[in-house]
Amino acid sequence: MKMPIIFIHRGYASYMEFTLRQAVDFNPGHPIVLLGDRANDRFDFIQHYDLDSCSAAARDFAAIYRHHSTNSYHYELFCLQRWFILRDFMRQQQLECCFVGDTDVLYYDDFEYVRRAAGSDCHCGMLIYPERHAASAGVSFWTMPELEAFCNYCHEVYAHPDGLPRLLSRRGGDPNAGISDMDLARGYLDEYGATGVLNLADIIADRAIDVNFNTPHGGFDHEYQLTWLHRHKLITWQDRTPYCYNTRLNRNIRFSALHFQGPAKYAIGAYFRGRDFPGRKKLRLRFFFLNLAAAVYA
Repeated sequence: MKMPIIFIHRGYASYMEFTLRQAVDFNPGHPIVLLGDRANDRFDFIQHYDLDSCSAAARDFAAIYRHHSTNSYHYELFCLQRWFILRDFMRQQQLECCFVGDTDVLYYDDFEYVRRAAGSDCHCGMLIYPERHAASAGVSFWTMPELEAFCNYCHEVYAHPDGLPRLLSRRGGDPNAGISDMDLARGYLDEYGATGVLNLADIIADRAIDVNFNTPHGGFDHEYQLTWLHRHKLITWQDRTPYCYNTRLNRNIRFSALHFQGPAKYAIGAYFRGRDFPGRKKLRLRFFFLNLAAAVYA
């Protein structure tokens, strides 16, 4: 069986109409799974599971979680709980590995290439930004043992009296510093090393995963060309495949995924390259006006 591609999301967001469909279109043969709830159990072309059925450990984690974020308590807590939900789902389904994607990411490739690139040496893949000493698991590849280790680390940070202060010290010692799941991902790499972790922000098999559509950053800072208004990456197309000019390498780089973070979510309709579906034109028109309003506001 091909590697499952798993999304974890509470509630319904209209951009999921595009991102889930495109994941299916570009990943034939892969099980596409949404760990969701009643509000988003509306897509008959994917496998939907109630995330509450694998949330026991996530609820236990909530009891020890301490909030240090400018984001809302419930938002940041769920960003961390999802890894426990994913781990318990993989245990239930006896999965050896999976690819995880945020629901605001459009996929333009078959992500089996990630498992091939990982081979037997890499047990995990995430977006790592060495110049900013940061990491993100929002788009990531996991084997079961590595996910078990990451969840154990996250639990230890909050359960042990020295865990959170030690993580805060890596942020410069500011007790008011924001702590997100990205900081936990970076802390995990600092504690256990990046050996065996594939950096998905690198150019792999002559293609890259976009870390943030709104910025020029990739695996290196300021390496991709922006539009003339500097609002987002300047994307060109070859058939249904997006490319962006890499100023460090002086050539176009193929993107296998674009991450529409924050208000860029309203641009998802314009960058959708999947098959047509009922209601698509109306939804794209709505996204067009929302994207225009977001640009004016910005």
